[in-house]
Amino acid sequence: MDENNLDENSLDVVRIEQDQEVGGSEQGAVEQSCAVPYRLRNGRPEFCLVSLNNDSRWDFPRGLVPSGEPSHLVAMRYAEDMAGLNCEAVGNEPLDEFAASKIDKAERVTAFLVSVQGEDVAVANSRRRRWCFAEEAKVRIRRKPVRRLIDLAVRRLMTK
Repeated sequence: MDENNLDENSLDVVRIEQDQEVGGSEQGAVEQSCAVPYRLRNGRPEFCLVSLNNDSRWDFPRGLVPSGEPSHLVAMRYAEDMAGLNCEAVGNEPLDEFAASKIDKAERVTAFLVSVQGEDVAVANSRRRRWCFAEEAKVRIRRKPVRRLIDLAVRRLMTK
């Protein structure tokens, strides 16, 4: 996708294929962008987690960042594509960055806090999605760097 044609307000669903050109860091790590979607319920933040392929593991929507695309916009697209969420970025600054690795490659994940404005029921019915308060979300997420995102998000929201 051409960076000059990128509309920051557009939330068109763009599926990012594995074979697409992907940006990497100087260390050769694959760059990923992660959305930390939230909504307020009775004055408390509630987070949306996704699980793919009937897996018992829960995570936030995330995926590869194509070269030249702003990471915060990619995060919002993944929230829409994976969870059917219409989101607005809570600033352009990352919530956190952390290293992750899979068997065959290193990954660098940049996470962004996004406010959910609406939901697409059709997408929600095709994937496992779960809304939960911070306490439950931290129990459901296994990886420590991802659990840390919840604490950081709650802190950022309390200072707004």
